[in-house]
Amino acid sequence: MSEDNLLRGFFAALFSLVVDAGIWFRLGEREPGEERELQKRWAPLISPTLLPLYVVLLPVITLVISGGEVHLAKDLLESFLGVFLHICLYDMLLLALLPLLRRLIRARTVAVLWLIPNFLYITTYSYMRPSAPKLVLHVSRTVLRYGAILWAVGFALVLIFGIGQHLVFRKKILRNAEPATDPTLLKYWEDLQTKDAGLKKAKLKVVYSGQTGTPLSVGLFQKTMRVVLPEKSYTQEDLELILRHELAHILRCDSQTKFFLRFCTAMCWFNPFMWIAMKKCAEDLELSCDEMVLENADAARREQYANLILSTAGDARGFTTCLSADAKALRYRLKSIVKPGRKLFGAVLAGALFFGLIISSGWATLAYDTKPAAQTFSYRELSLLPEEKTGVTVYENGSARNYRCADPRALLSYVEKLPVWKLTGRYAAPKYEGLNLFALFHTQDGLVSLSLTDQSVDISMPLKKERRYSELYYLQQPPDWDYVMSLLAPIEETLYTLPCEMGLNFGADITPEGEFIPCEPIVLSHTVSGEAQVLPEPLKDGIGRLEGVDVQDVQLIFYAQTPDSIEITVEGLNGEAPYTQELQEEFMLPLANYSAVYSVRCSFSQDVNGQEEIYEIEYVFEVILPE
Repeated sequence: MSEDNLLRGFFAALFSLVVDAGIWFRLGEREPGEERELQKRWAPLISPTLLPLYVVLLPVITLVISGGEVHLAKDLLESFLGVFLHICLYDMLLLALLPLLRRLIRARTVAVLWLIPNFLYITTYSYMRPSAPKLVLHVSRTVLRYGAILWAVGFALVLIFGIGQHLVFRKKILRNAEPATDPTLLKYWEDLQTKDAGLKKAKLKVVYSGQTGTPLSVGLFQKTMRVVLPEKSYTQEDLELILRHELAHILRCDSQTKFFLRFCTAMCWFNPFMWIAMKKCAEDLELSCDEMVLENADAARREQYANLILSTAGDARGFTTCLSADAKALRYRLKSIVKPGRKLFGAVLAGALFFGLIISSGWATLAYDTKPAAQTFSYRELSLLPEEKTGVTVYENGSARNYRCADPRALLSYVEKLPVWKLTGRYAAPKYEGLNLFALFHTQDGLVSLSLTDQSVDISMPLKKERRYSELYYLQQPPDWDYVMSLLAPIEETLYTLPCEMGLNFGADITPEGEFIPCEPIVLSHTVSGEAQVLPEPLKDGIGRLEGVDVQDVQLIFYAQTPDSIEITVEGLNGEAPYTQELQEEFMLPLANYSAVYSVRCSFSQDVNGQEEIYEIEYVFEVILPE
């Protein structure tokens, strides 16, 4: 298993344990008479609106922060599209398993299973990205463009219709509604909120409306939430059950859950199974609410609750929640109420499904631009400088060798002929054990870099002053390495194999894919089994430099081996006193708030044919901030 998959697996397992623990301690069984804190026990594990807000707001915030970098927002949207396609597949699986799940595990756990995809926002972070998909579906750019337009129209119509239906229904229900005035009802409702649920203040209102035949809760947020009762008489026992049922819906944010389901359905409106899933989830919300209200209830109270549901018929359009059930769900719901049976708690199953959902995210994706690379990017307009300024490093199985490119134009022309595709979604830079060619071309337009592997080509082109644009493409077939190597001439005087080279990643605050700057090594010492070795001459122009961009940190990238020790010295270019700096997680280095030169002194040890080799290598780079 690759290092990337191990890291993803670790975080997926960690998050799964958190979900397990949350379900167990939040929804676990309680003994009869045990004190219950309803606000904590019935609150959702995560806000149901988190993923929709993340999807809507993050691209907008990215556009503002990046200064209008449209392609960055586009990449985010493509990533979110992959997330919702994944939700679509997950809900189809859950639909297939639902009859079995309802028989085996508690209704409250089944309801949580529908909400697990809300955690998928974490898969958009870099440490959760897979290096490559396992299934790639190819479409033409034209099909993708018009398909995206059709999808966007459908998404807008489905979501707007759902929101509009909710607002119209809410207005109808609350028109001419009268506040409840019965002191007994109000006292019980206040105690239920403050004493049982633990709310600081009884702020939820109860009203009567002639426009409904069933008790319901209407509103998306507690501030606007209303518990609506029909204009009919109920016994005190029935009112207690009704209010307890509606309070469970409110504390669990079930109206927001229904909005989340509508949002997911709008994103995948073309799949009929998503519409069925939305309906089935609404049923499970009611089933789990019944289970919570009747927890530790005796047979008489269960029978009373069943009769209450049988005598109630009504409508719950939009994102409202109501006590009644439709005809298809009524039989199963009554059976669960009167004869609940013994069921498993299901926290482990929820954690397992969560792990599978997270770890498989990004396995399937769409690809477009399946054509020669020259139709996607081109080097032809670049003015290449003489070949002496073209450096090439070839990595193979952890070792590196430097070359000079005898014909840079021929190498770039060959790369342009390679058939490539562009993947939707976001993936980590792939890591391979075989050949990996990294080339730097000095042009009159700026520095151009090329990374070529068996499966990918990563290009970095000048965009404008001090800004670059980097993009990763996947190859439909491996390159002809024999031809590629025939264009390279080994640099005999520098056949000194180093254990590692270092690069600088200045992150997306510079360009969407960041600014990657190589930093050539200066060997300070090299010993083999304790004996000092002759050092190579220091490489010229070995100082990496970033100039004219306001940055706060940089990530150090070690290409072949992690150092045994790192010592970093920072010295200001305008006479500021030098100091040492510690690295943060993931080799992030905080930068000074002034222009400075950074010396990264590393120690590497490795075993070669039974002999211990130790290198001390210094990497030097400068960051010149704008004045």
